[in-house]
Amino acid sequence: EDEMEAIAKNPMMPWYEQVDAVVVTFPKKGNGPADDDSVTGRMNGLKWLATLGESLPANVERILVLDATDLADLPLTNKCPTLPPGVDIEKFWAAANRKPTRVL
Repeated sequence: EDEMEAIAKNPMMPWYEQVDAVVVTFPKKGNGPADDDSVTGRMNGLKWLATLGESLPANVERILVLDATDLADLPLTNKCPTLPPGVDIEKFWAAANRKPTRVL
């Protein structure tokens, strides 16, 4: 049971300790969650990177993939009305003590 607790707290499963990058997507409208296709609902990958992704090693690249037409919806400040609750996006973009996030 202790091993399962440790796995639940660590976003990197034990067999992926040598990962170089984590890639998440910001899906286009119509490709988001079936129950919530709003901008906020489509930010699950970004939310994961900005919260649970903080515990990834500093040398792991964080990559966000999105369509250029959705750049306007990308939150850059904590005042963004579409930002999911519990996400400090300014801290995430600052990338202190780790590689900066790439946007493709």
